[in-house]
Formats: sequence, structure tokens, C-alpha cells
Amino acid sequence: MSLANGIAVRFRPENHHGLFALRYLLKNEILITYDGPMIDHATRYSIQIDDGWHIDGTPDSNSYLNHSCSPNTYV
Repeated sequence: MSLANGIAVRFRPENHHGLFALRYLLKNEILITYDGPMIDHATRYSIQIDDGWHIDGTPDSNSYLNHSCSPNTYV
């Protein structure tokens, strides 16, 4: 995982880490590039990219991304 300039992992008060924007973000700006092996099943740290296909991640690469019911970014 590679983060864009101005995106950082920071500690949250709930004893968790998260990704935070440290500057104003532009519309359609790429915030993260995510590389890993393609797999045909979900794992705790994978990201689904198509029907039946996932990019496998690691705790260091994907544990800071969270689901939102009203997202302001997308994969």
C-alpha cells in the first residue's frame, strides 16, 4: 500500500489507528495505491475488486481502511 502525500496513519482515541487526511483533498484524487496477490476469496484484509476477485492484503496494508454507510471516498 502506498499513501498519497497528505494521507497518514494516525492513532484514534478509541485505541485504534485510522487513515486521516492532513490536507484538503481534490475531487477524483488517488489517495492510496494497493498492490498484492489476486485471490478468489475474501480474507480479513482483502479488498474486493470484482465478482469473485480480491487483492489480498496484510495488517499493515489494509487494517486502517473502514466501511462507511455514507462514504466520501471509493475503491
